[in-house]
Amino acid sequence: MHLRPLGVDAVSGRFDFDGALSLLEVGGDPGAVALGDLVQQGTAAVPTLVEALSSPTARVRAWAADGLGMIGDRGAGDALAKAVEDDDGTVRSTAAASLARLDDPRAVEALVRTLNDYTDEAHSGMSLSAYALIGLGTRIAPVVVPLLASDDQITRTRAVAILRKLASGDEALAPLGRILDGYDPTVTPEASAAPARSAAEWVERNLQ
Repeated sequence: MHLRPLGVDAVSGRFDFDGALSLLEVGGDPGAVALGDLVQQGTAAVPTLVEALSSPTARVRAWAADGLGMIGDRGAGDALAKAVEDDDGTVRSTAAASLARLDDPRAVEALVRTLNDYTDEAHSGMSLSAYALIGLGTRIAPVVVPLLASDDQITRTRAVAILRKLASGDEALAPLGRILDGYDPTVTPEASAAPARSAAEWVERNLQ
């Protein structure tokens, strides 16, 4: 257990943002602790974390995106939106989830684009972006329903999982949940076209 934040200079007692950034690059426990220390600094740490989004190490970029989301400074929105274009799927989905934490208007589109980027290993039907979409509530149903007709089975599986989760927690969406009882994401889009179309029609009538 360290007695002071790892990013605090032992002589001056001031937080050493450059030192914390270096510890992020080290990784492991020191990097994780440094990230926590940076988040505790609040908005003062935003420039350091934005800089970390340019790290050559994907893990550091993902940590930085997560840290910016935890701090919640909307001024980081542009940097996170750019990170959604990252080469690494974990970075992309973490950045998208952090945009949602910031209530950034670009969040929903970013979450849909990164829906298949970071799978929950314990629940293969879910992903980080799927969980973040669920967290946004009923308002995202009109965006997710069209994904039921996707050519990609994983996308269809996650879309119906999101919608069923929303329906289970909102009585107003119970009729949508019943429609989705007849939807099977493992068959071809053509074979599941009828319930997908019914779901889209219900959403159009009731949520738009």
